[in-house]
Amino acid sequence: MKNCYVCGCELTKANQSLEHIILNSIGGKLKSKKLLCKTCNSKFGGNIDDKLAKQLNVFANLLNIKRENGNPQSIKVLDEETNEEYIIEPGGKPARSKPLVKITNDGNEVKINVTARNIIESKRILKQLNKKYNQINVDDWLKNAEVKSNPISNITLHACFGGKESFRSICKTAVDYYLCTGGIQKFINHLIPYIDGEIDLNVVNFYYSKNNTPKFKKITHSIIVKGDKKNKILYSYIEFFNVCKFIVLLNGNYTGKSFIQKYCYDVIKTKEIKDNKELDLGLDEITSSLNNNDLPYHRIEEEFGKFLEFWTEKTTKEKTDEIVINAVEEMQTKFANEKFITEEMISFLSDKVAREFVKLVCKRNEHQSSFTDKKPSP
Repeated sequence: MKNCYVCGCELTKANQSLEHIILNSIGGKLKSKKLLCKTCNSKFGGNIDDKLAKQLNVFANLLNIKRENGNPQSIKVLDEETNEEYIIEPGGKPARSKPLVKITNDGNEVKINVTARNIIESKRILKQLNKKYNQINVDDWLKNAEVKSNPISNITLHACFGGKESFRSICKTAVDYYLCTGGIQKFINHLIPYIDGEIDLNVVNFYYSKNNTPKFKKITHSIIVKGDKKNKILYSYIEFFNVCKFIVLLNGNYTGKSFIQKYCYDVIKTKEIKDNKELDLGLDEITSSLNNNDLPYHRIEEEFGKFLEFWTEKTTKEKTDEIVINAVEEMQTKFANEKFITEEMISFLSDKVAREFVKLVCKRNEHQSSFTDKKPSP
């Protein structure tokens, strides 16, 4: 058995842990039981990994990432016109954060307006109101209820990337991958106090190449670790959701063998794929990137824009498929006694699909989402 690379204890069946090299919260499937003990894994999960997970949740939420444990967290947003709070549920679906009950007096009449998120919630609210206003007939109210889409006018998704804790988590990801692919621990021992929060090191920063990336055809997580014997450097490039990109200097006086290890995971198709990225950096370029204190707002915004374009196309296709399936099922129910396809059935199906598709297009045009990246707290 191996030892925990942080505290040095021997890993046994009793204390070994399953370390997700790429966080489970963002759909990571790359993992190992030969890296950390339960104590160290739990400690890092609660003080650095959770910070990175929260920052990347906006991507996991919109894509409704498939995880081993639980679902992506909902995101709280504000309708900028009405100042009402909503949540974005996994998959990018907007919903009210809480039901809305408006009670007004109009002369001798009391007017009650209830806006709920579903029928069950409506029934619960109406039954509570009935205790005070016993003239309420719950069944009659529900019969007259209107089903409407969420009327959000304009929202802004706020996200914050980077910061000391998140950078430590990213460094741990690079170290995890290096060690699980056969790396020698002595070359990364100096990073353990940094990952553990005992010291500060300038070894992680955002990294965006000068070359602009094309439109996204897939969304991936990538890790590359390269050992360069000639230039005596050991470093890693890490990329989450095609958008958040980082460089990690693992060792600036590397004396081991030259090698390169690559891992790339398609988060939509949930499978490992071939990574064609090239990585050939010198120590000067890496050091320059690490010393650059200007956050790459514009590059992150550009990449996030491509991510949103990919997400919009993906959700539109999914919604279109759903419209067709629902319309066919409704047609089959309505014309259950028909043995052959009739002109009336074709007309019904065409009209139903066309109407729902127009609603979908109008809905897309009404909603405007933008991205704001903030400087992380120190």
